[in-house]
Amino acid sequence: MHADTSRHLTTLAFGEPFERRYGYAYSVMHRGDLLTVLHEACQADERITLESSREVTELIDHGGTVQIRFADGDSYDCDAVVGADGLWSTARQLICDDHPITDKFVAYRGALPVTDIALPAGEDGIPAGPEDEIIWIGPYKHLVQYPIRRGELYNQVAVFRSWRYAREAELTDSWGTPAELEESFATSCDPVRAAVALVNRDRRWVMYDREPLDNWTTGRITLLGDAAHPMVQYLAQGACQAIEDAGCLARQLTEYDGDIVKAFAAYQAERIPRTALIQRAARTWGLIWHDDGPVIPLLRDKIFTRRDRHDYTDLDWLTRKLGPRWARGDPVFVPPRESHEAAHVFLYRYQAGRHLRRRVMATTRFHDDAPDVDGLYADLAAADLQPLWVQPGLLTPTPNRHTPAALRFVLEGSGVWTLVNGDPIHMAAGDLVLTPSWTWHEHHNPGAEPMIWFDGLDLPLVRNLDAMFFEPGSEDLAGYQPVHVSRSEDRYGSAGLLPAADEPVIVQDPASGRFSRLLAYRWPSVDAVLSRMIETTGRRAASVRYADPATGRDIMPTVRAEMHRVLSGGRTGTVRTTGSGIWVVYRGSGATVIDGRRFRWTAGDMFVTPSWAAVDHEAADDADLFLFSDQPTLDALGLARTEKAPQQDVLVDDAG
Repeated sequence: MHADTSRHLTTLAFGEPFERRYGYAYSVMHRGDLLTVLHEACQADERITLESSREVTELIDHGGTVQIRFADGDSYDCDAVVGADGLWSTARQLICDDHPITDKFVAYRGALPVTDIALPAGEDGIPAGPEDEIIWIGPYKHLVQYPIRRGELYNQVAVFRSWRYAREAELTDSWGTPAELEESFATSCDPVRAAVALVNRDRRWVMYDREPLDNWTTGRITLLGDAAHPMVQYLAQGACQAIEDAGCLARQLTEYDGDIVKAFAAYQAERIPRTALIQRAARTWGLIWHDDGPVIPLLRDKIFTRRDRHDYTDLDWLTRKLGPRWARGDPVFVPPRESHEAAHVFLYRYQAGRHLRRRVMATTRFHDDAPDVDGLYADLAAADLQPLWVQPGLLTPTPNRHTPAALRFVLEGSGVWTLVNGDPIHMAAGDLVLTPSWTWHEHHNPGAEPMIWFDGLDLPLVRNLDAMFFEPGSEDLAGYQPVHVSRSEDRYGSAGLLPAADEPVIVQDPASGRFSRLLAYRWPSVDAVLSRMIETTGRRAASVRYADPATGRDIMPTVRAEMHRVLSGGRTGTVRTTGSGIWVVYRGSGATVIDGRRFRWTAGDMFVTPSWAAVDHEAADDADLFLFSDQPTLDALGLARTEKAPQQDVLVDDAG
């Protein structure tokens, strides 16, 4: 459920199909009840002695034994020590010197009789039942409600990010206060506000975890539970993983017949990969729940609302019903270049049709192995590619604006003006002009020669997110006064110099939705920077990224633009990158090798490099290639990945 709008997003059914798939029912427990079960089991075993209120100050491994020293001066000599001493573990200090990490989130929690809770409407408007677990998610906050103790009690956990956090005050109560709790949920829907009003405020819990370790053991000392792998609670796996640890450790001690060193080594070899994955996944899940940008929540809600209530495929990796999906060769976890049906590589010959428009996209299809499921379809190019001819004397019929963001890279011609929110921008060959999402724009060519530019849009992404909007403007053409420098260039076109009167720029999350303040990037400046880079480095290739001069972020939240220069006879290294790229040859000639297929190009040609394809460029003469990609979207989603690859052999020459 959405915490602010009360919109139902998705349901996961825990009934008979769930039990049939995994062999057990889904259950939640009051932590006191779980501790009671464990305590009674310890009391029933004469081999176990429980000693409370004993502070361990030091652990010393003597090789054959371990000595435990206590604050009261007492000590024990033991065969081995399992440090299950939680987040602030003393035992962990023997392994590494790290510290708990907080992302400034805190929780308030409490249980109350189920009769005191007004349950909201759930899927299809049907009221949620007292046996249902409800999760409300929203920007920087969430509320979890679930029944415990045979359904007699309803536990509530309200989590929010504190904006009063300061590192020097981390261990104080000055942040994450009850007042902030109220402020954080003040904009939430009525059911959430009513529930939060009942949450106990006597104590707050700071959300901590630590970085995953690649070793838990030193000699006869090992770690278990939160001492080994503290994790944020978004997957509800803290206690579960500690119990799995204990089961695995007992099994390995039996397997190695009491050989402590071998058993500890086998224990951590089995457990570390799984717990590290869950630690990282829990962080990511929290980001997905709490993000307030324009991209992640839109993707999240679209995926949630489309999934079936009995679709458990995303739980298999956690429950290990079938083992790790990557070990089964599951297509979901096969690298992009191996899972593609057929990633299409297009080469558009510029001179063959300069007067035509042509749309080029790289598409791929991922499959789910569940029966009767068509799978997830994704346009990975995130681009609409078309060379556009602007005739002399052309005036666009009306200004317009649309949600897809667009850029214009000029291939030839001059004298055209693009108005962006009324700012007149002169265009010439090699220039890059932006028309960001939902900005009014129109094009005027009062001159005598045509202009051709490359139009790049994030249209497939916007279309697949069902966020496509278009609005025509007035039929009266906007008047403008031709100027030497546009307003955006006048204010932001000097490197390192910004208007002193502007408010200070705060660098925000790359998905914040802010586009570049500079709307025109001039070819002479780009050319000069590339030439200087090659001269100073002595290399045969150089590249630059077009960026917002005020923040250094990409020019638009979903679009990246780069210019690559390769000197005659030069060849770049081979690289694989997630996300598609559309390349435009501004000048020169040469070839690009894509997964062993060589595509030869000359000035004006355009080609696509699909996600995770091996790519390198070689120049027959000095060449400049403009790149348009969807990299910021992958960055925002945490899916960006780049690696160098061995130089590839050419298997097919002059393909396309």
